[in-house]
Amino acid sequence: MLGNFSRRRLFGLTIAAAAVPLALIGLVPVLGAVVLFVVLIGALSGIAYATGFTIVGLEVDDDTRGRVFAFFQSSIQVILFTVIAVVPLLSYALTRVIVSLNGTGNVKIGNVTYASAGQNAVILLAAVVAFLLGMRAYRQMMTARACHCARTCGRPSATSRSRSWSLPTSTAAPRPARRRAC
Repeated sequence: MLGNFSRRRLFGLTIAAAAVPLALIGLVPVLGAVVLFVVLIGALSGIAYATGFTIVGLEVDDDTRGRVFAFFQSSIQVILFTVIAVVPLLSYALTRVIVSLNGTGNVKIGNVTYASAGQNAVILLAAVVAFLLGMRAYRQMMTARACHCARTCGRPSATSRSRSWSLPTSTAAPRPARRRAC
């Protein structure tokens, strides 16, 4: 369906793309538009989640796959709990800073008034973080793809031509290799 576009690139790209509607949520005060942006974020996040787990499922050995997925699920829960605990405090702190600057927590830009603008600032900050992490993941996945191709196919890609790769040696019986498209 995606043609020549790899799952690895799709993972980082969807995370970075989700930053756009997230930033729009912080900027647009119209509820109907915000609902559409939330649906778009949900779709992009679902794609990133499924793609990320597919990539891990293909890369991790059968022996450790269950533990890796359990670790990911636990990590996701810890991260969500941390975000739920920290974001209201950060929003309150930013609103207090805005109150100290203009006497009220509201910010008026043109005809639009943002009430308790600290909330909007946190959403915009989250969008910036999501974009930067998405682009970093995109770049890392491109490098990982190059490393994978050089090791499994024997044909170095453009980014891995200057490196020399060697396969690890093992005393265990060789396992049948899964065929992966480079």
